[in-house]
This record gives sequence, C-alpha cells and structure tokens, in this order.
Amino acid sequence: WCVGPVLERMMGHLPYLALYVLSGLGGSAGMMVWSLFSQDGWLTSAYGASGALFGLFAAILVVYQRIGIDIRSMLIWMLINFLMPIITPNIAWQAHVGGFIIGGVFTWLLVSRLSLRIIIIILIFHILLPLSYLILVVYSVIVFNL
Repeated sequence: WCVGPVLERMMGHLPYLALYVLSGLGGSAGMMVWSLFSQDGWLTSAYGASGALFGLFAAILVVYQRIGIDIRSMLIWMLINFLMPIITPNIAWQAHVGGFIIGGVFTWLLVSRLSLRIIIIILIFHILLPLSYLILVVYSVIVFNL
C-alpha cells in the first residue's frame, strides 16, 4: 500500500495495471523455472501476490532513479526484503525475483523515450511470447513427462 498508490499516480491507471499483471506473471514464471530444476519439481506450491509486489518495488526504483531521487534507503529496504526468505522458511523467493525482473524491465521500457509502438513490440516479442513458450514447455513436461 505504500508503493502502489504512488506509482499509479505517476504512471496512470492502465500502465500501472499492466505493470502489476505482468509482474505477477513474471513471479509465476520465476516459480515455474525453479520447479523445472528443483528436486521437489511440481510438488512445490505457492500462492500470493509477492511477484507482483516485487515488480512494483522494481518499478519505484526505476522511476526514482530516472527522476533523480536518492534511492539508497530504498535499496536497503529491498535488500532486507530479498533476504527475508533466508530467515523465514517457505517464502517463494523465486516469485520475488521473477516479478522484480519483469517489473523493472517493463518500467524501464515505459520511462525510456521509445515510442508506444516499439514498447508494445518489445513486450510482445521479448516478454509475453517467451512467457507463453515457458508455460507451454512446463505444461508439456507435466502432461507428457518429456
């Protein structure tokens, strides 16, 4: 609740919604990638919106850096949040990383001086299609035991 309203006012309603949804999908992708290489595999379950929330954290870092606000205290806060899974078990750090990466990249695209058309092309071909491919690969591994 401390990051979302600030970002929504800065970005506008629709870009903020896109950021939140894409960050949530990035968090899911982070969990899926980890499940492919984990000993537990698909027996690992997770729920929540932490991937989306960490995408918002990355976005606020990108925006603050872009407008020249000192982000040192924010970086310390982020470090504490990234270290939390070491102290507290059963936190989906994979979702945090996935959401953070996707949220940061998406926000960087929004604040760059690229045209909306180029941003949409980049989103489709470099974020949404690879995520879709990852989902299909994971589905194939689960269903067909490939």
